[in-house]
Amino acid sequence: MAIIKHLLLPLLMICCLLEFEVARAASDLPRHTPSVPEQTLSLPALQPSAG
Repeated sequence: MAIIKHLLLPLLMICCLLEFEVARAASDLPRHTPSVPEQTLSLPALQPSAG
């Protein structure tokens, strides 16, 4: 239980915040760049750590 509380919960919060920021940035794209019809948001793939 301590592992979930101290490691996974902060990681989950960080992932949720990052997803929120990416979604907000993606929704802002059409307003700021109307001349680019198909602009995709590319993120580097997350690689699992060995730790």
